[in-house]
Amino acid sequence: MPVERTRRTGRIDSLRHVERLADDHDNARYLAQGLAKIPGLAVQMPQTNIVYVDVPPGHWQKLAAALQENGITASVSAPMRLVTHKDVARQDMAHVIA
Repeated sequence: MPVERTRRTGRIDSLRHVERLADDHDNARYLAQGLAKIPGLAVQMPQTNIVYVDVPPGHWQKLAAALQENGITASVSAPMRLVTHKDVARQDMAHVIA
C-alpha cells in the first residue's frame, strides 16, 4: 500500500508542476513584452520560461545599479537570462519592468 500511495502522490505532484509550468511560460511572455518596451534592450520572445535580453555593453553597469537600487538582484551581461518560476510572482515582474 505505501508504495502505491507514493506513486499516486508523485503523479499528482507531476501534474501540478505541468500546470505551474504553463503559468511560468505566461509570466515569461509578460516579462518579455514589458522589457521589450525599454529602449536599447533587445528581447527575444520566449517559448519557455526563459527570457533572453541583449543589453548594450556600455549599459551593463547602469542597468545593474538601477536594478540594485530597486532591490532586484541580477547578474547583468549579454545576453542576460531571466527565468520565471514558482517563486517569482507577476507583481515581481511588474516591479522589474517599472
